[in-house]
Amino acid sequence: MAAFDRVLSGIPQMDEHFDNIRLGDNVVWRVDNLDEFKLFMEPYVKQAIEDKRNLIYFRFASHEPLLEPQDGLKIIEVELNHIIIKKTKERLAYR
Repeated sequence: MAAFDRVLSGIPQMDEHFDNIRLGDNVVWRVDNLDEFKLFMEPYVKQAIEDKRNLIYFRFASHEPLLEPQDGLKIIEVELNHIIIKKTKERLAYR
């Protein structure tokens, strides 16, 4: 797939409304909890696996995993340490 190729989100009505997602798009959802996020994430993951796209889940949060190991999904665990968290907080406070 080339940059800006259309991909399916797993939600046909959303694909129709947005004219699909394109590779390279940044899709940002503002949600109040992870259950709301999962409403969009789960169909997207299922569709990406069906389409045999390269799907990587970078896991670094302390909440329960959003995805379980499965064929077609690569999970990378990133251990955060206090130095990264401290530097991030410093940058956010500086803004």
